[in-house]
Amino acid sequence: MNRIAALRDLSDDHHQGLVLARMAKQVANGKGTLSVAETWDEVVSKFEQELEVHFQIEEDFLVAPMKTAGETDLVHQLLDEHRRLRGFVAAGADRTAEALEQFGLLLEQHIRFEERQFFEIAQERLDEDTLKHVLEACAKRHA
Repeated sequence: MNRIAALRDLSDDHHQGLVLARMAKQVANGKGTLSVAETWDEVVSKFEQELEVHFQIEEDFLVAPMKTAGETDLVHQLLDEHRRLRGFVAAGADRTAEALEQFGLLLEQHIRFEERQFFEIAQERLDEDTLKHVLEACAKRHA
């Protein structure tokens, strides 16, 4: 999929997200080199350092413009999946192999949704100024 420059940084994040999802699913199914507990530690760390920042940029700069563009169903799905993914890493959340597999499956599904639907529509429907703000927010997080 060709991604416009303003969304490319967010799209590039998805590779690392898919790696994390794959690791979570593998360890949950008894494969991989880490234990379930070690994998949860890695998931929480990556979530806090990378995924949460990614989610915040989407929520701060894409949600309202996408609603204005009439894409409320896509926005609701995005926000619901963000909420559910955050629930997996919240304090006191289940840290079992089953929960790890569910996290991996949801993260993979969410990334596919963003790439195939949300970002495709965003780059078609959102104006240059809105997309410029996304690009600037992505640049700031790397500074």
